[in-house]
Amino acid sequence: SGQRIVALCGLVDRGPSAVLEVGCGDGQVSAAVGAKLGPGVRLVGLDRARPGLVRFGAIGQPIRGDIDALPFAAATFDLVIASEVLEHLPDPVLAAAAAEIARVARREILVSVPHREDLVRERMRCSRCGQLFNAFGHVQSFTQATLDRLFPAFDPVAVTTAGPRRRYHPRLLALRHAIGRFGFDATAVCPTCGNRKFPNRERDPLRLLCDALNFLANPRRRDGYWLVVRYRRREANHPTR
Repeated sequence: SGQRIVALCGLVDRGPSAVLEVGCGDGQVSAAVGAKLGPGVRLVGLDRARPGLVRFGAIGQPIRGDIDALPFAAATFDLVIASEVLEHLPDPVLAAAAAEIARVARREILVSVPHREDLVRERMRCSRCGQLFNAFGHVQSFTQATLDRLFPAFDPVAVTTAGPRRRYHPRLLALRHAIGRFGFDATAVCPTCGNRKFPNRERDPLRLLCDALNFLANPRRRDGYWLVVRYRRREANHPTR
């Protein structure tokens, strides 16, 4: 998370005076961006969850709402940030959310998503109903090309990646899942039955054996877990058109 925030801040220009973060949580990203932009910047955070918004109030204006129906007029914000949000949205909501982000962004959009994520890798099996689901609630996997298509009126003007990533060999992953060693996240919620109690097998000997074999098969760690892209509205790029 720290590397992702550093990468996001590294792509922020000093020009914006009004910034919206959708899916803001407790405002860690907005706080870092606000610190870079300096005093006078207006920070607005939108989220559906009330607890995070309470903490966001310490740095800016918290608003409870939905990303696919933003309660703002068109072109309200110089910069709209969506960090670790879009991968959680199913297709119809994703399309509507991207359109809303583009609508309220006067100049730029800053996005971070997991890059080329293997959604199967971190599957969990619900201990109550047996449902398989992504441990982090991710339902989308992005490349830069698929991300670009969400914002057709904007051009990518800066791109970077952050965070280490090691490929998991497909056969080893299939073996790990076949013996019941799925992913784990302490905050996971089963989307089918709402269960929140799951056995943590991250230190299980068979899970560790699979991970060790994968390390031998893929000893090199590659940067690029997160993809971070700054987009600029095309009219701003070509003001004479």
